[in-house]
Amino acid sequence: VDAIIGPLFTYIAEKFSASGVIIFEKDRLVDALHMTGNRGLSEQEATYFREHPLPIGEGSLSGIAFLKKEPQTSTRVFTDERIQKDLRTMLSIGHHISASAFPLTVYEQAVGVLVVFYNTLHEFSEEEVSILSMLSRFLGISLENIHNMQSLVAEKEKTKSMINSLQDGLIVYDLNGAIIEINPRVEELLWVKRADIVGKSL
Repeated sequence: VDAIIGPLFTYIAEKFSASGVIIFEKDRLVDALHMTGNRGLSEQEATYFREHPLPIGEGSLSGIAFLKKEPQTSTRVFTDERIQKDLRTMLSIGHHISASAFPLTVYEQAVGVLVVFYNTLHEFSEEEVSILSMLSRFLGISLENIHNMQSLVAEKEKTKSMINSLQDGLIVYDLNGAIIEINPRVEELLWVKRADIVGKSL
């Protein structure tokens, strides 16, 4: 996530004079949004968002943007009635005056929210909303790809553990007949070392 947020924050800060960026993702266990990355927040603010997942729906721009799958903007967050009081207080402590929230969508399904803060009174132009909406879609796909890759790696490790625990010897060949994998039992049964035969054709 950091590898994605870093260049994205730099771009947003330079292009739109933003002071902070937060990425929220849908918690897979509860119906809430948890922070997975940020730039420009104080430690106090970051701790608050880590400890207080945002509800989906009313109470925050993020929750509304996620639910409606539409961008939400606020020129004055400390007077915006859509934002719950404790969240408005936290934002005012951090001197965040304006904010916008953009749903991260993948195939029309919301998976998270990109939030952009400003420490000055900020009017949101159509161009800005359009560009940030496009970036949020890119970010949504990127985060989904990260999760898919993590799942594949976890599944591969699980399969490898199962193969390594077999009492039978197992040799895996590629389509050209070269050995690409063996389990530890093969080394015991055939008195060979993995490094000596992987990559070779018998």
